[in-house]
Amino acid sequence: MRRLLCSGFLFLCCTWGVTAWGTTLPIKASANGRHLVDANGVPWLMALDAGHHIVCALAQSGWNTYFADRQAKGYTATDLFSTFAAGNCPSSGAAKDGTLPFTNGNSPSTYDLATPNPAFWSEIDTLINDAAAANLVVVFNPLITQNFLITFQNAGNTKCFNWGVYLGNRYKSFPNIIWYNGNDFQTWTTQSNLTLVNNIMAGIKSVDTNHLQSLQLNYNRSYSNQATATVSANLTLDAVYTYYEVYDYILQAYASSPTLPVFLLESNYEGGNNTGQLSSSANAFIVRQEAYYAMTSGAAGFIWGNESVNHFDGSYPGSLTTTATLEMKYLPQLLNSYAWWNLVPDTGHAVVTAGYGNYNGGNENMYNATYATTVWVTDGSLAITYTPVVNTLTVNMTKFSKPVTASWYDPTTGNSTAVSGSPFANSGSHNFTTPSGTHSDGTNANDWVLVLSLSNAPAPPTNLKATVQ
Repeated sequence: MRRLLCSGFLFLCCTWGVTAWGTTLPIKASANGRHLVDANGVPWLMALDAGHHIVCALAQSGWNTYFADRQAKGYTATDLFSTFAAGNCPSSGAAKDGTLPFTNGNSPSTYDLATPNPAFWSEIDTLINDAAAANLVVVFNPLITQNFLITFQNAGNTKCFNWGVYLGNRYKSFPNIIWYNGNDFQTWTTQSNLTLVNNIMAGIKSVDTNHLQSLQLNYNRSYSNQATATVSANLTLDAVYTYYEVYDYILQAYASSPTLPVFLLESNYEGGNNTGQLSSSANAFIVRQEAYYAMTSGAAGFIWGNESVNHFDGSYPGSLTTTATLEMKYLPQLLNSYAWWNLVPDTGHAVVTAGYGNYNGGNENMYNATYATTVWVTDGSLAITYTPVVNTLTVNMTKFSKPVTASWYDPTTGNSTAVSGSPFANSGSHNFTTPSGTHSDGTNANDWVLVLSLSNAPAPPTNLKATVQ
């Protein structure tokens, strides 16, 4: 892959970030605040992987293998921390090679924010450039509150602001960044803590207006706009963090003010069960349910992660190819078959009027979810419904402007099958029953996507790997 290096800080010299797949970076919010676009206003769908521990748990020599694999599997972005200071990472937060993030101190409780270590942050430069070479946007957390809130507290507001200025100056010309702060930020409702983080965000914004900024708040569920009274001047992207039936907080974030694009930043990853409320660890069904729920509830993007890959643990790199990760590409392939950016959530059941199951936003055992979520284009040209269970969906056909083709989309294979009798008249109501039987991917699940469109059913994905010319 071809890279050009510029003087000063290393960054990809791409005439302000023209990628091999035609996306012109940086990523922005759309004019209506509902989805993401590239620098030319072209809609961009975030398909996000989790690689939190890459710097502290994986040698630099392995970074390109990870990025190339995620590119080949159809991801468009990766969620990365600069470091982590627990678990399989050193308590110092050092990089895998032992380099510390600051020159003064040796742990989060002793680091001085005013002393960033050039050697460490040069490694981060390389990390972000390597991701760019694989056509991946980095949703980047420079220091997570989970480990480094004590560092911010010791520093105080002025140093936090100046830390943000340092970050903004260093990375404002890197085209493939979306900022986010926080992470497992359980004490954000303590105003002094939130103010510290907001000062970091303000420092970034004071010198870097090129990039979006988001904020992850607390588990077990939250969204960024809940902190809007403090962070509204700096927040431009709303991150949902939930271990409950995902549509609930996606819809709440979507309805919140100010209007911002919403994306699913964290939920259970494949192999995970972070709250212990799932009846068994998350399999491919749970991971895809989370993502399909997000995208049929108004989200602009989703995360689709694997616990082992996220931690780069002893099962890595064998965990790069799993049932769930092989199925990820079918969601963006479905959405990219249509003008997905015009879809809005059907919260009032105008389209699917019966058979949509039970709205159960308080349920953390998502194996028991039954609720069907629908997004549609209000001009009557398209509706997409995700149901996690076998069901008969009653559709108000008068909501469509013309007769429509109905098809069942299999989220485990990408195969689309037209419903017998298509096209259906845009009058009266019609019942659509999901195909019988369970999927063959080993999950014993029977979730399906109903597509009602004026156009033909989408084709299965083919040749999703992007290449550099």
